[in-house]
Amino acid sequence: MMADFNSILEQIEPWSLFELHRLNSAVAKLLDEPVRNDAIKRQLKVGMQITYFCSDKNSLVEATIDEIRKTRASVINIHDGQRWNISFFLINLEGIDTSIIPKKYSGGLDRNSGMAQKPLVLVNIMHAEFYRYVLPFRHECYDSIAL
Repeated sequence: MMADFNSILEQIEPWSLFELHRLNSAVAKLLDEPVRNDAIKRQLKVGMQITYFCSDKNSLVEATIDEIRKTRASVINIHDGQRWNISFFLINLEGIDTSIIPKKYSGGLDRNSGMAQKPLVLVNIMHAEFYRYVLPFRHECYDSIAL
């Protein structure tokens, strides 16, 4: 059964940070279940081409398995040759569609609203305006550990 992440996000969006943290803790326990990790591990082979999910980029990355460990796989990204040590739960063996349609934010700044080189007007404690420029940042996949 594949979940509709868009409807899940709509349901949990009004939750408090505490409730979201409780959900995060429950999901973390599920991700560490040995039975589920062993099931993934049995399907993996060295040299196998896979895709894994990079939450920082919110997209799949194509890679080749270089080594299989107890709960992680060492992979080499196809697009840049960079080597990563990733958890089994990041590997998309089922070919699940990972696209999530973001909800239109109603006001204020969200994480995508700062465009490169656009001035951001800030007001300090003395009510004096000052300007900062939002610079683009280098996207990394922090779900993974660089080797």
